[in-house]
Amino acid sequence: MKKTKCRCEFCGKEMGGRIQGIQKHIKNNHKIEAEKIPNLYMYSAKILYPITNTIMSKIVKKYKTGESINKLSSIFNLPYNVVKNILDYCNVEIRNTSSAAKQEIVRERYKKTVNERYGVENVSQASEIQNKKRETFKRNYGVDNIFKTEGFYNNWWNKMSEKEKEEICRKKTAGLGCKSTLEKKIQIALNTIGVEYTSQFYLKKKRYDFKIGNIIIETNGDYWHASPKKYKKDDIIKYPNNVFKKASDVWKKDIKKKRLAEKNGYTVVYIWEDELNKMTEQETIEWTLKTLKSNQ
Repeated sequence: MKKTKCRCEFCGKEMGGRIQGIQKHIKNNHKIEAEKIPNLYMYSAKILYPITNTIMSKIVKKYKTGESINKLSSIFNLPYNVVKNILDYCNVEIRNTSSAAKQEIVRERYKKTVNERYGVENVSQASEIQNKKRETFKRNYGVDNIFKTEGFYNNWWNKMSEKEKEEICRKKTAGLGCKSTLEKKIQIALNTIGVEYTSQFYLKKKRYDFKIGNIIIETNGDYWHASPKKYKKDDIIKYPNNVFKKASDVWKKDIKKKRLAEKNGYTVVYIWEDELNKMTEQETIEWTLKTLKSNQ
Protein backbone atom coordinates (compact mmCIF):
# COMPACT_ATOMS: atom_id res chain seq x y z
CA MET A 1 0.00 0.00 0.00
CA LYS A 2 1.29 3.47 -0.87
CA LYS A 3 2.35 5.79 1.93
CA THR A 4 0.64 9.17 1.93
CA LYS A 5 3.47 10.75 3.89
CA CYS A 6 7.09 9.91 4.66
CA ARG A 7 10.16 11.46 6.26
CA CYS A 8 13.49 12.23 4.67
CA GLU A 9 16.15 9.90 6.07
CA PHE A 10 18.77 12.65 5.77
CA CYS A 11 17.05 15.58 7.53
CA GLY A 12 13.88 14.08 9.01
CA LYS A 13 11.61 16.50 7.16
CA GLU A 14 8.12 15.25 6.37
CA MET A 15 7.50 14.83 2.63
CA GLY A 16 4.31 14.29 0.65
CA GLY A 17 3.33 11.08 -1.11
CA ARG A 18 4.70 11.88 -4.56
CA ILE A 19 7.81 10.41 -6.14
CA GLN A 20 8.62 13.68 -7.94
CA GLY A 21 8.33 15.60 -4.65
CA ILE A 22 10.80 13.27 -2.89
CA GLN A 23 13.24 13.51 -5.82
CA LYS A 24 13.04 17.31 -5.82
CA HIS A 25 13.58 17.54 -2.05
CA ILE A 26 16.70 15.33 -2.12
CA LYS A 27 18.17 17.07 -5.21
CA ASN A 28 17.68 20.53 -3.74
CA ASN A 29 18.58 19.87 -0.09
CA HIS A 30 20.94 16.91 -0.15
CA LYS A 31 23.06 17.23 -3.28
CA ILE A 32 26.00 15.22 -1.93
CA GLU A 33 23.74 12.32 -0.90
CA ALA A 34 21.80 12.53 -4.17
CA GLU A 35 24.99 12.00 -6.16
CA LYS A 36 25.61 8.73 -4.31
CA ILE A 37 22.14 7.31 -5.13
CA PRO A 38 22.36 5.22 -8.38
CA ASN A 39 18.70 5.71 -9.35
CA LEU A 40 16.91 8.50 -7.54
CA TYR A 41 13.52 7.60 -9.03
CA MET A 42 13.69 4.01 -7.76
CA TYR A 43 15.02 5.20 -4.40
CA SER A 44 12.00 7.52 -4.07
CA ALA A 45 9.56 4.87 -5.29
CA LYS A 46 10.80 2.38 -2.68
CA ILE A 47 10.13 4.94 0.05
CA LEU A 48 6.47 5.20 -0.96
CA TYR A 49 5.70 1.66 -2.15
CA PRO A 50 6.50 -1.80 -0.71
CA ILE A 51 8.96 -2.63 -3.50
CA THR A 52 11.30 -5.47 -2.54
CA ASN A 53 13.85 -7.35 -4.63
CA THR A 54 11.45 -10.32 -4.67
CA ILE A 55 8.62 -8.19 -6.08
CA MET A 56 10.95 -6.71 -8.70
CA SER A 57 12.05 -10.21 -9.75
CA LYS A 58 8.42 -11.33 -10.08
CA ILE A 59 7.59 -8.29 -12.21
CA VAL A 60 10.51 -8.98 -14.55
CA LYS A 61 9.64 -12.68 -14.82
CA LYS A 62 5.97 -12.05 -15.62
CA TYR A 63 6.82 -9.34 -18.14
CA LYS A 64 9.21 -11.67 -19.95
CA THR A 65 6.47 -14.32 -20.20
CA GLY A 66 4.19 -11.85 -21.97
CA GLU A 67 2.30 -9.88 -19.33
CA SER A 68 1.73 -6.21 -20.16
CA ILE A 69 2.81 -3.29 -17.98
CA ASN A 70 -0.85 -2.40 -17.44
CA LYS A 71 -1.59 -5.92 -16.19
CA LEU A 72 1.47 -5.92 -13.91
CA SER A 73 0.40 -2.56 -12.54
CA SER A 74 -2.92 -4.12 -11.56
CA ILE A 75 -1.40 -7.33 -10.16
CA PHE A 76 1.14 -5.60 -7.92
CA ASN A 77 -0.96 -2.51 -7.19
CA LEU A 78 1.74 -0.18 -8.48
CA PRO A 79 1.45 2.82 -10.84
CA TYR A 80 2.22 2.20 -14.51
CA ASN A 81 5.32 4.43 -14.46
CA VAL A 82 6.71 2.67 -11.39
CA VAL A 83 6.41 -0.75 -13.09
CA LYS A 84 7.99 0.65 -16.23
CA ASN A 85 10.89 2.11 -14.26
CA ILE A 86 11.41 -1.18 -12.41
CA LEU A 87 11.81 -2.94 -15.77
CA ASP A 88 14.17 -0.23 -16.96
CA TYR A 89 16.13 -0.44 -13.70
CA CYS A 90 16.49 -4.22 -14.24
CA ASN A 91 17.71 -3.62 -17.83
CA VAL A 92 14.62 -5.18 -19.41
CA GLU A 93 13.83 -3.91 -22.91
CA ILE A 94 10.33 -2.46 -23.07
CA ARG A 95 8.21 -3.87 -25.90
CA ASN A 96 6.68 -1.45 -28.37
CA THR A 97 2.95 -1.58 -29.14
CA SER A 98 3.42 -3.80 -32.18
CA SER A 99 5.56 -6.44 -30.47
CA ALA A 100 3.38 -6.33 -27.34
CA ALA A 101 0.30 -7.16 -29.42
CA LYS A 102 2.07 -10.24 -30.82
CA GLN A 103 2.57 -11.80 -27.38
CA GLU A 104 0.65 -15.07 -27.10
CA ILE A 105 -0.73 -14.22 -23.66
CA VAL A 106 -2.02 -10.86 -24.97
CA ARG A 107 -3.65 -12.45 -28.03
CA GLU A 108 -5.32 -15.15 -25.97
CA ARG A 109 -6.63 -12.60 -23.47
CA TYR A 110 -7.95 -10.46 -26.34
CA LYS A 111 -9.71 -13.47 -27.91
CA LYS A 112 -11.26 -14.44 -24.58
CA THR A 113 -12.53 -10.91 -23.87
CA VAL A 114 -13.97 -10.46 -27.36
CA ASN A 115 -15.53 -13.95 -27.30
CA GLU A 116 -17.23 -13.25 -23.98
CA ARG A 117 -18.53 -9.90 -25.18
CA TYR A 118 -19.41 -10.59 -28.82
CA GLY A 119 -19.26 -14.38 -29.30
CA VAL A 120 -16.41 -14.16 -31.86
CA GLU A 121 -12.59 -14.22 -31.66
CA ASN A 122 -12.05 -10.99 -33.57
CA VAL A 123 -14.06 -7.88 -32.80
CA SER A 124 -14.27 -7.05 -36.52
CA GLN A 125 -16.34 -10.22 -37.02
CA ALA A 126 -19.05 -9.09 -34.60
CA SER A 127 -22.27 -8.08 -36.35
CA GLU A 128 -22.70 -5.20 -33.92
CA ILE A 129 -19.31 -3.75 -34.89
CA GLN A 130 -19.85 -4.41 -38.60
CA ASN A 131 -23.19 -2.58 -38.50
CA LYS A 132 -21.62 0.40 -36.71
CA LYS A 133 -18.88 0.58 -39.35
CA ARG A 134 -21.45 0.47 -42.15
CA GLU A 135 -23.49 3.25 -40.52
CA THR A 136 -20.36 5.38 -40.08
CA PHE A 137 -19.33 4.88 -43.71
CA LYS A 138 -22.86 5.70 -44.94
CA ARG A 139 -22.99 8.83 -42.82
CA ASN A 140 -19.55 10.07 -43.87
CA TYR A 141 -19.20 8.76 -47.42
CA GLY A 142 -22.67 7.73 -48.60
CA VAL A 143 -21.67 4.06 -49.01
CA ASP A 144 -21.45 1.13 -46.62
CA ASN A 145 -17.77 0.47 -47.40
CA ILE A 146 -15.07 3.12 -47.85
CA PHE A 147 -13.53 1.16 -50.73
CA LYS A 148 -16.69 1.88 -52.74
CA THR A 149 -16.10 5.63 -52.71
CA GLU A 150 -14.76 7.03 -55.95
CA GLY A 151 -12.53 9.48 -54.11
CA PHE A 152 -10.88 6.77 -52.05
CA TYR A 153 -10.21 4.64 -55.10
CA ASN A 154 -8.74 7.55 -57.09
CA ASN A 155 -6.62 8.95 -54.28
CA TRP A 156 -5.22 5.66 -53.06
CA TRP A 157 -5.49 2.75 -55.47
CA ASN A 158 -4.85 4.56 -58.74
CA LYS A 159 -1.67 6.19 -57.46
CA MET A 160 0.04 2.82 -56.94
CA SER A 161 2.03 0.90 -59.50
CA GLU A 162 0.72 -2.42 -60.82
CA LYS A 163 3.38 -4.21 -58.80
CA GLU A 164 2.21 -2.52 -55.58
CA LYS A 165 -1.41 -3.37 -56.35
CA GLU A 166 -0.56 -7.02 -56.95
CA GLU A 167 1.40 -7.16 -53.69
CA ILE A 168 -1.57 -5.78 -51.72
CA CYS A 169 -3.90 -8.31 -53.32
CA ARG A 170 -1.51 -11.14 -52.47
CA LYS A 171 -1.24 -10.00 -48.85
CA LYS A 172 -5.00 -9.76 -48.63
CA THR A 173 -5.38 -13.44 -49.45
CA ALA A 174 -2.16 -14.69 -47.80
CA GLY A 175 -2.61 -17.42 -45.23
CA LEU A 176 -6.29 -17.94 -46.00
CA GLY A 177 -5.86 -21.30 -47.70
CA CYS A 178 -6.94 -19.87 -51.02
CA LYS A 179 -5.94 -22.81 -53.19
CA SER A 180 -8.92 -25.04 -53.88
CA THR A 181 -8.71 -28.82 -54.36
CA LEU A 182 -8.86 -28.22 -58.11
CA GLU A 183 -5.99 -25.75 -58.02
CA LYS A 184 -3.85 -28.17 -56.01
CA LYS A 185 -4.29 -30.83 -58.70
CA ILE A 186 -2.99 -28.48 -61.40
CA GLN A 187 -0.21 -27.32 -59.11
CA ILE A 188 0.97 -30.91 -58.66
CA ALA A 189 0.97 -31.34 -62.44
CA LEU A 190 2.99 -28.16 -62.99
CA ASN A 191 5.48 -29.18 -60.30
CA THR A 192 5.85 -32.60 -61.91
CA ILE A 193 6.44 -31.09 -65.35
CA GLY A 194 8.98 -28.72 -63.83
CA VAL A 195 7.91 -25.46 -65.48
CA GLU A 196 8.11 -22.06 -63.82
CA TYR A 197 4.72 -20.62 -62.91
CA THR A 198 2.95 -18.11 -60.67
CA SER A 199 -0.05 -19.25 -58.68
CA GLN A 200 -2.80 -16.80 -57.75
CA PHE A 201 -1.57 -14.26 -60.25
CA TYR A 202 -3.07 -10.76 -60.05
CA LEU A 203 -3.80 -8.46 -62.95
CA LYS A 204 -5.57 -5.16 -62.24
CA LYS A 205 -7.22 -6.51 -59.05
CA LYS A 206 -8.36 -9.71 -60.76
CA ARG A 207 -6.97 -13.02 -59.52
CA TYR A 208 -6.12 -15.86 -61.90
CA ASP A 209 -5.24 -19.37 -60.77
CA PHE A 210 -2.00 -20.01 -62.67
CA LYS A 211 0.25 -18.02 -65.01
CA ILE A 212 2.84 -19.93 -67.04
CA GLY A 213 4.60 -17.51 -69.35
CA ASN A 214 1.80 -15.90 -71.37
CA ILE A 215 -0.66 -18.74 -70.60
CA ILE A 216 -3.23 -18.55 -67.82
CA ILE A 217 -4.98 -21.68 -66.54
CA GLU A 218 -8.25 -21.23 -64.69
CA THR A 219 -9.81 -24.07 -62.68
CA ASN A 220 -13.56 -23.43 -62.64
CA GLY A 221 -15.75 -24.97 -59.97
CA ASP A 222 -19.12 -26.08 -61.37
CA TYR A 223 -21.06 -24.28 -58.62
CA TRP A 224 -18.99 -21.11 -58.24
CA HIS A 225 -18.74 -20.48 -61.99
CA ALA A 226 -22.19 -21.85 -62.94
CA SER A 227 -21.12 -24.63 -65.28
CA PRO A 228 -23.17 -24.45 -68.51
CA LYS A 229 -23.53 -28.23 -68.28
CA LYS A 230 -25.46 -27.86 -65.03
CA TYR A 231 -27.12 -24.44 -65.20
CA LYS A 232 -29.26 -22.61 -67.76
CA LYS A 233 -28.66 -18.92 -68.35
CA ASP A 234 -31.74 -17.81 -66.36
CA ASP A 235 -31.12 -20.13 -63.40
CA ILE A 236 -30.80 -18.31 -60.08
CA ILE A 237 -27.93 -19.56 -57.94
CA LYS A 238 -27.79 -18.94 -54.20
CA TYR A 239 -24.30 -18.17 -52.88
CA PRO A 240 -23.16 -17.67 -49.25
CA ASN A 241 -24.52 -14.70 -47.25
CA ASN A 242 -27.84 -14.87 -49.12
CA VAL A 243 -26.35 -13.61 -52.38
CA PHE A 244 -28.38 -14.58 -55.46
CA LYS A 245 -26.99 -14.42 -59.01
CA LYS A 246 -28.23 -15.42 -62.42
CA ALA A 247 -26.01 -17.94 -64.17
CA SER A 248 -25.70 -15.59 -67.13
CA ASP A 249 -24.35 -12.83 -64.83
CA VAL A 250 -21.69 -15.21 -63.51
CA TRP A 251 -20.69 -16.04 -67.09
CA LYS A 252 -20.49 -12.35 -68.01
CA LYS A 253 -18.16 -11.70 -65.10
CA ASP A 254 -15.85 -14.51 -66.20
CA ILE A 255 -15.90 -13.31 -69.81
CA LYS A 256 -14.95 -9.82 -68.70
CA LYS A 257 -12.06 -11.26 -66.68
CA LYS A 258 -10.93 -13.35 -69.68
CA ARG A 259 -10.97 -10.33 -71.99
CA LEU A 260 -8.86 -8.36 -69.51
CA ALA A 261 -6.19 -11.06 -69.59
CA GLU A 262 -6.31 -11.33 -73.40
CA LYS A 263 -6.03 -7.56 -73.73
CA ASN A 264 -2.78 -7.81 -71.78
CA GLY A 265 -1.33 -10.51 -74.01
CA TYR A 266 -2.37 -13.69 -72.21
CA THR A 267 -4.08 -16.82 -73.50
CA VAL A 268 -6.68 -18.13 -71.05
CA VAL A 269 -7.44 -21.85 -70.80
CA TYR A 270 -10.25 -23.25 -68.63
CA ILE A 271 -10.70 -26.65 -67.08
CA TRP A 272 -13.98 -27.42 -65.32
CA GLU A 273 -14.48 -29.28 -62.08
CA ASP A 274 -16.35 -32.21 -63.63
CA GLU A 275 -13.55 -32.72 -66.19
CA LEU A 276 -10.72 -32.46 -63.68
CA ASN A 277 -12.35 -34.76 -61.14
CA LYS A 278 -12.58 -37.53 -63.74
CA MET A 279 -8.85 -37.37 -64.43
CA THR A 280 -6.19 -39.41 -62.67
CA GLU A 281 -3.02 -37.63 -61.55
CA GLN A 282 -1.20 -38.88 -64.67
CA GLU A 283 -4.04 -37.72 -66.94
CA THR A 284 -3.96 -34.29 -65.28
CA ILE A 285 -0.22 -34.04 -65.96
CA GLU A 286 -0.77 -35.05 -69.61
CA TRP A 287 -3.61 -32.51 -70.01
CA THR A 288 -1.45 -29.75 -68.51
CA LEU A 289 1.52 -30.62 -70.72
CA LYS A 290 -0.67 -30.72 -73.85
CA THR A 291 -2.27 -27.37 -72.91
CA LEU A 292 1.09 -25.66 -72.50
CA LYS A 293 2.46 -27.06 -75.79
CA SER A 294 -0.60 -26.20 -77.85
CA ASN A 295 -0.75 -22.60 -76.60
CA GLN A 296 2.92 -21.66 -76.87
